[in-house]
Amino acid sequence: PPLVDGRGSGDGARQARGDLLVRYHEVVYRYFLARTRDQHVAEELYSNFALRLIESDQLIRRADPARGHFRNYLKKALYHMVIDHIRQQADRPLPLGSNCEPEARVEEDADAEFVSIWRQELLNQAWRALEESDRRSGQAHYTVLRLQSDHPGLRAADLAVRLSGQLGRPCSADALRQALRRARDRFARLLLDEVARSLGDAAPADLERELADLRLLSFCRRALPQGCKTPS
Repeated sequence: PPLVDGRGSGDGARQARGDLLVRYHEVVYRYFLARTRDQHVAEELYSNFALRLIESDQLIRRADPARGHFRNYLKKALYHMVIDHIRQQADRPLPLGSNCEPEARVEEDADAEFVSIWRQELLNQAWRALEESDRRSGQAHYTVLRLQSDHPGLRAADLAVRLSGQLGRPCSADALRQALRRARDRFARLLLDEVARSLGDAAPADLERELADLRLLSFCRRALPQGCKTPS
């Protein structure tokens, strides 16, 4: 689990914290930017977060995976960094054009903002994993699914024409439909892997609950372990 692996001062713990930063750096920066609406402040907060995380396990030392998922812990840590920044600025004249929000407003919006950013990042990670999987296997799942995602209103026949041009070989509408089904299944498995990785050692019920909370259940329903019971 991310929090457990990153605790301590050994090389393995430092590597685990570095891996956390690499995997979730977009979440951290985008959250700071959304909350402060100031690029310079967001960059400063991100740099402080990265430095603190890499140098020691102070940020995650007291984290207990049994008491909450990594997503919730990270959200709390970032939220308090924003609050600390606002409090530090409270006794100083605000620079012209500053957009930092009052503390109450930050607290009110923080949860929904973070969940939205976290959800999008998991989807982005799954897209990148799908593209990398195709590069290794020679499949075209990413190409097919991206084509349909970019042109949701096109009929299968029109998508097949476009896909034929991209792949350099003929593709019928029926073949396009089959390719889309396989691509969606592959994407669902990769997205499920990303969510499971963020949870660590989670039971199937916890995994399903996290998918529901993030509004990702519809993407992954067919890829869920058989022990999960999903609503229709």
